[in-house]
Amino acid sequence: YGIGLYVPNVDNWKAGRFSYDGSMDPRAASTNYIAPTRRITLTCFKPLTYSYYICAGQLDEIRANFKARRDCITNNSLDAYES
Repeated sequence: YGIGLYVPNVDNWKAGRFSYDGSMDPRAASTNYIAPTRRITLTCFKPLTYSYYICAGQLDEIRANFKARRDCITNNSLDAYES
């Protein structure tokens, strides 16, 4: 069981942990993070938007969910910034 993140047209990721101590306390300062990364050139005053899907479940369920959406969404705005 886990959480999956799918960002169309993004193949690189940064992930890590901050202040991880194994605590199960929801008030603990530790956190995990993940960020999709892509090299783009920004243009002044041109909005940047992108789409993503997040899903929780068994690995085969997550993969099937993302595969079903692979063709129905693009990141056209993000693609316009391709550098």
